[in-house]
Amino acid sequence: ALRRAMGPDNVVFQFLESLAIQDVCVLIDDDFFELDTGRLLFTNGDANGSLVTDAQTGEVTFNCGADEDGQLVCAANTQRVDVDYRPVILTRMKHDVISNVKTEVGFCVETDVDDGAVNVKVTPSSNSTDYAVLCRDSDDTASGGDTGTFAFHSDNQSDDADGAQSVEASGTGVTLGTDYITYMITLNEQQEARAWINGQFFNVLRLGVPDGGTLLSPWINVTDRDGAATAQLTIDYLKVWQERVDRTA
Repeated sequence: ALRRAMGPDNVVFQFLESLAIQDVCVLIDDDFFELDTGRLLFTNGDANGSLVTDAQTGEVTFNCGADEDGQLVCAANTQRVDVDYRPVILTRMKHDVISNVKTEVGFCVETDVDDGAVNVKVTPSSNSTDYAVLCRDSDDTASGGDTGTFAFHSDNQSDDADGAQSVEASGTGVTLGTDYITYMITLNEQQEARAWINGQFFNVLRLGVPDGGTLLSPWINVTDRDGAATAQLTIDYLKVWQERVDRTA
């Protein structure tokens, strides 16, 4: 109502709107920082993975090792988001171009789960009990393979049945291994999850999205699928926020 009355360009409205937003965690682009383990949990998931502890180049690099199922996870340590507060995750990342690596970004009820929230992309099954993630899995050649297709998953729905609604890397102007990719995933009190890749709307899920009142962790995961080569994922920017007001109240 306030937006309609004042208009989105009104500076007073923009100020008031900023007061309604709560930052959960932020990693600033091109900054020097130490990883804030008070809010964010960076874990190797198992003995195979390793990561840079201080991001002196303004980036965090995940190295999931050359062993099968080695993985790295970035999740919330103490502060989580609530679906009813319309959480948003926005991140800019660079993927390795190598084969047989799976990456996920979105929200997950766990802070660590073996092999990621989604077991495999082409015939998705769940490792997590509640989640909504964008997934790239170059081990699944039937669903795009090394060209870098993406799928949007929740705990009992995927939009990429037979690969029909997957988005090719070329379709979003992305060169894997070279370009940084921007992802945004939003949740709301209507149990809807929406995703964007490089500003291009990807899809919306309305079935199996985390229930209202569910506390979730921001989630980034990279997993080596076959152990043939070391897989890396570089995070350049991460911001997670939600509204201060329960939209169901």
